[in-house]
Amino acid sequence: MDVPRPNWELSSGHEVVANVLFGVVGLLALGYCVHLARRDRTRWPLFVFLGSGLAVFYEPINNVLGHCTYPEISQVTWISTLGRRIPTYIGPVYFFYFSAPILWLMGRIRAGVTTRQWWTYYSVGVVACTCFELIPIHYGWWKYYGANQGLRVLGFPLWWWFANPMCLFAMAALFHFLREQVLTDRLSPLLVVLWPMALFATHGSAAVPVYTALNSTANTAVTSLAVLLTIGLALMVVALTGKLVAIDARRPAAEEPTARRRGHHDGAPDAGDRKPLVLQSRSL
Repeated sequence: MDVPRPNWELSSGHEVVANVLFGVVGLLALGYCVHLARRDRTRWPLFVFLGSGLAVFYEPINNVLGHCTYPEISQVTWISTLGRRIPTYIGPVYFFYFSAPILWLMGRIRAGVTTRQWWTYYSVGVVACTCFELIPIHYGWWKYYGANQGLRVLGFPLWWWFANPMCLFAMAALFHFLREQVLTDRLSPLLVVLWPMALFATHGSAAVPVYTALNSTANTAVTSLAVLLTIGLALMVVALTGKLVAIDARRPAAEEPTARRRGHHDGAPDAGDRKPLVLQSRSL
């Protein structure tokens, strides 16, 4: 479905402000990654930072499918692909957005997070992501376009509110376990390519209903239903990852009756409980 895409010119003053503001945020994220690397004497947070920057190649994909666009007239461009020109100020956004929050969440998981805390963090993430988007939308730094966009508030489609922070939580849970089980510090350079792949897998998969509807129909009732479905998928992912990482959600399994844990469910002793047979000789 061909939806007309708006194009406009952002004033040089606004472009400078956006570049400086987001550039500073990107540098703060780099400082945080360096701090973690030095504190823990490990390299992997630095590769996370690089992978976050590489993840910007997902931006034109979600722009095309989710009907988001930037002012391309006289734009200073960061990357150009799929017929979209992504402005320079979006590069630092990715360096920050997909490094510092995820690393912080992984730290909370290691420290021991409860289900209630997990959902509290996610709720804060929904509010923070939404507030972050509304200001640039207001000043025309980017726009969500198309009359068929369902359930928009102040120009910001509702599904992004929930999907954007969801992928941070899903990636934090995924890489927490990969770091524990597979990705040693020696293998940490793999994070540079795994990071953008995980972003596509988490955010892109939940957004499939909206992507499909926006590019298939002009009916806002259908696209609104797709929005609700994507929100439901995002909440499902947060709930499932909470079950994986939250200490109180895992406690029932840890408190399983001793007899069952040892394999006494059939009344027979476990192999580890059997005493070795000792042969004794008697003198005749």
